[in-house]
Amino acid sequence: MPDMSVVVIEPPAPVISASDARAALSIDPDVPSDIIDGMIEAATAHLDGPQGWLGRALGEKTLEQRHSGLYWACSPVFMLYYPPLIEVVSVKYLDRDGVERTVSPDDYRVIGGSGATGIARLAPTYGTSWPSAQPSEEAVRIRFKAGYPVVSGKSTVPAPIRQAILLSVRRLLDVNRDLFLKREEVDGVLNREWVVSQAAGDVVDKATTALLMPYRIMFL
Repeated sequence: MPDMSVVVIEPPAPVISASDARAALSIDPDVPSDIIDGMIEAATAHLDGPQGWLGRALGEKTLEQRHSGLYWACSPVFMLYYPPLIEVVSVKYLDRDGVERTVSPDDYRVIGGSGATGIARLAPTYGTSWPSAQPSEEAVRIRFKAGYPVVSGKSTVPAPIRQAILLSVRRLLDVNRDLFLKREEVDGVLNREWVVSQAAGDVVDKATTALLMPYRIMFL
């Protein structure tokens, strides 16, 4: 990637609710919803946004992409990372005097980015150029919304990604709950030891990877 950083300004809502996970995974009613919420958050964070394995945004969120003023001067087109893009919120920069300025929406355009897998690009309006910015780090800040929006109260995150998150939640639950019987002894007192076997874990990992690979974006 070019000299840049991306920060989350407004975090996303969960892409799967505790109630949906409970129903899909037949989770014991005794497991508190806040525990399930935490597992969903952990499984999603592994995939989502600037720190995620997928290289894309899942839950709808606001991101800010920060570039140096030198990059702004040298590159007329900016890739907007972590698709799908919903909308550009603002484009701001520090001028040569260090005063923050806002670029009018009439002075830039979004190129491409249609569909769930496309990466949008931001460029000046045809025939124009970006204004002069201070040649310092993070002098340019592009704020935008990205992710799969919630429609009619339902997340539009693709089903394979949702299923992969559910598989990860299942595995997190199984770390602490009974799943595979490793040893059972009966000597006056029943003694059972339950573990998630390596083979079973490998099956979950392979299934999760297979579900996610078509959606992964690799940045150079």
